[in-house]
This record gives sequence, C-alpha cells and structure tokens, in this order.
Amino acid sequence: MNINELPEIIPIFPLSGALLLPKGNLPLNIFEPRYIDMINFAMKNEKMIGMIQEKKNSPKTKDLYLTGCLGRINQYNETNDGRYLINLSGIIRFHIVKEEKTFEKFRKMKVSYLKFKHDLTSNIDNSFDKKIFLNEVRSYLEKNNIEVDWNIIQKINETILITT
Repeated sequence: MNINELPEIIPIFPLSGALLLPKGNLPLNIFEPRYIDMINFAMKNEKMIGMIQEKKNSPKTKDLYLTGCLGRINQYNETNDGRYLINLSGIIRFHIVKEEKTFEKFRKMKVSYLKFKHDLTSNIDNSFDKKIFLNEVRSYLEKNNIEVDWNIIQKINETILITT
C-alpha cells in the first residue's frame, strides 16, 4: 500500500485500553449507535478507521492522544441483536492534524502519516534479539500462570510476535 492512497480524513474510534499497532490485529465488538454508524460509513468507503487512546481524566473523553493507528476492517459480522463483530488490521500510525467538522455522530480527523511512512514497509531492525525477547515473554507468562505452545511461538515472525 502506498502512503498517497491512504485517506486524509478518517473516522476515529477512541477506546481506552485497546491498542492497535501496524501489522497487528484488533477484534472489536461494536454496539454503541454512533460507532455502528461509523462502521457503516467505513464499510461504504475505504473500510478504514483510526484507533486512538483517550487521555485519562479528560472531561467527556474529548481529549485524545495525538498518535493513533489506521486500521482496515478485514473481518465483519453482524449479530442478530444489531452488534458488529469486526477485526481491524493495523496499517500505519498517524498523527492528528485537526478535527473535522461533521454532521456524523462520530468524530473525524484530518491526519498525517508522513512521520510513520516506514510502518508500511519495515520489519524489525537488526538490533532485535528474539531470544532475549522470548525470555522476557516466558518470564511474564510464568508469573501470570499462562501456558503457551513454545514450539509455535518460536516459529512466529518477529513483527507479528511483537504486535501480538
């Protein structure tokens, strides 16, 4: 994907505790009417939305961090009770330029991807030591009594491993 093909104005989904990274995946359960409208908008357009964190202690969560990640809806399922179950695939980080005025129930932002253009092409650099990383992961999982199949984890691509 070319940076010039990305939308300049995107719908924003502010969600505390949910982090989307480039090349990562984020499953979401959409049930609020304004975000149902946002997904409908995205599905009719580029199938892309921006995930971003809300600042804590912000009145009515109007304040957002300036950096988020553009995600493309790559799975979509509508439930019998009107919810959407979607999966976002992380494409590239963005920096908010300004909020756009809209008549939609959801927020839209003008964004810039230039600072993060390497997200589209790069993988982990040569300084990444998978063995050290996996030792840290193993320590964390053991402390939290989480069991995994280490044979599978050791075969996973480094970029996918880190974003997961």
